[in-house]
Amino acid sequence: MLLLGVTACAPAENFDNLEPEKASSKHLDQLQSWALPSTEAEDARRAFVSRCVSARGGKYSEAQKDYSLQTSLRNGVDTDQLKEHGYLPAPTKEKKTPTYDARGLKAYTGNPAHGTKSVHFMELESGEIAVDGCFAESLQYIYGSVEDGLKVAVLAPQILQSVGENVREDPAYKEVENSWGTCMKDHLDTDFTTFESASDYALTLPQSQRVKVAQTDAECRESNNVDSRVHDIENTYFEAVYQRVKRFADDFEKIQQRSQENVVKDRENPQKSSPVEQAQPTDATSTS
Repeated sequence: MLLLGVTACAPAENFDNLEPEKASSKHLDQLQSWALPSTEAEDARRAFVSRCVSARGGKYSEAQKDYSLQTSLRNGVDTDQLKEHGYLPAPTKEKKTPTYDARGLKAYTGNPAHGTKSVHFMELESGEIAVDGCFAESLQYIYGSVEDGLKVAVLAPQILQSVGENVREDPAYKEVENSWGTCMKDHLDTDFTTFESASDYALTLPQSQRVKVAQTDAECRESNNVDSRVHDIENTYFEAVYQRVKRFADDFEKIQQRSQENVVKDRENPQKSSPVEQAQPTDATSTS
């Protein structure tokens, strides 16, 4: 598996200290289209990876991700999941982890001795990736360059994930948890301080008791309008992210447009290689 190092820099762009702002649905739609890769682009890129690795005698199938603002934050379960599946993961067609053999891993990651590239975007850095690996080639193949692919498919989604910690520390979020916790205590005589603590506790219980906790959890979430309130809080932080990244709108739109054009080309004439010019790590964008 390829590991991309992410390091913090540029304090002015510290996403750990966002201030919530009144959300605009137009802005959130724009943020979604700018900062997250499209499903079509990522499906085409993963398919290229499989062809590229296979041509080199290996096997590598990337993990699949659901790219949306809300799923970029989801660590637990929502009310509908609790009703349907309790605390167990909901069935999904997504493949959560990559599968590969030794030759496939080597083809996917490449050899850094043959040259590397990296990108620095706002407060994040991708780490170095080998230009001769199928992962690097896939980014160029779909997004037009390794650097632009790293920016949109790797770093921008990580910026959105940083919203989660801001949300959990927000007083309004804690108020939602407190009202839900009071409801849980009234029904189960428990002292849950976070939503996660209920699932952690339930998973230590026999199945019949676990089901009761999940049902009560869902009822308390509904009676306290948890999902809607949390969703609104999340959006105020996504709005804050939008305000910080909007100056890169032209760059994002060009990359996304190029990816869609390359998806069409791939559909008509799929390739299994896209050689990347050898280079040393370079900054692809400025934080100013």
